[in-house]
Amino acid sequence: MPEPRIKLSEIIQKFATASMDVSDGLVGDLEKLCNASGVSSKVKASKVPLSNAINSLIQSDSKT
Repeated sequence: MPEPRIKLSEIIQKFATASMDVSDGLVGDLEKLCNASGVSSKVKASKVPLSNAINSLIQSDSKT
């Protein structure tokens, strides 16, 4: 479940010139961003934060 970080938006406004949400999924939106910017990207999967629900699902799946 997405949680808007309202206080963080004040800081972002000082430094960012553009932004986008990743509500369609990190991979799909990252592809759109890279295509629009003419760049490529690399994602370290271990650094992507996961929700408690996903962590629980991963743990329960690894037990079976």
